[in-house]
Amino acid sequence: MDSNQNKILRKRATLNLTPIEMTYIARLVGAETLFGIGDPFFGWLTGEIKEAWSAAHQDLKARGLIEEGAGGRLRLDVVAGGAVAVCSSPEERLILKVKEKGEDGRSFIYHKTQGLCVGHPLAIEASEQITLTLFEGPEEMGENIISIAGISGGGRSADIRIRSNMDALWKAMDAAEINPAGLAVAVAELCRGRKGSEELLKTLRGDYRFVLAAKLADRVEEKPLWGVAFLQGGGYLWEIVPDFSDERIAVDISLTTPEDVRKRILDIIGV
Repeated sequence: MDSNQNKILRKRATLNLTPIEMTYIARLVGAETLFGIGDPFFGWLTGEIKEAWSAAHQDLKARGLIEEGAGGRLRLDVVAGGAVAVCSSPEERLILKVKEKGEDGRSFIYHKTQGLCVGHPLAIEASEQITLTLFEGPEEMGENIISIAGISGGGRSADIRIRSNMDALWKAMDAAEINPAGLAVAVAELCRGRKGSEELLKTLRGDYRFVLAAKLADRVEEKPLWGVAFLQGGGYLWEIVPDFSDERIAVDISLTTPEDVRKRILDIIGV
């Protein structure tokens, strides 16, 4: 991206588009797929698709994101075209999920290149606008991920490390949400008599925040998913690292600090 484009980017750090509008722009730039958007026309009738396509054209034109040039050729806004192109073919993709106890949670997709990076919420409705946030590189994107993760406070008050399995972890978290009476038993099964059950029980009994940050690689020679989760509550902050080396996914659970959370997230991003 040249200096003039960088100046434009600094002035327009966000862009609001519907999945249908993103798909329209993707066609203009020759992009094939948009991860985190899906097919907005799945199950639609041909007439409905044509109508939505025409509406997207008119809306983008009214907002100045496309314009008709000589001979009817369409000219595309450089920032909109660049952002959608990155969403289609990034160097790497990252997923961020943030969930408070008792809530459905929020999911975000980040598309990384060494130049322009783009992040946006996971699209739900084809006609509902989502905000694409544009970043001038992985470092700026990383700061945004850390801010949304919202990990603060807590700390490593003891040297606790628990080796268990993913099924037991989900069972304990489900009990915290829907079966509080069975939480103590679920945590005991998760910890298997190891030190840390009392602290984990205190975390899950109160309000907590669960954050998952994962890198999804396109290249088949790399691991398909690599990431880490964090659980904060009850005055404790936990790091949860999955181990996919066996058929039954293992997890390593240990106390950590906000500073180490920051380092871990930036490490996943590669900065």
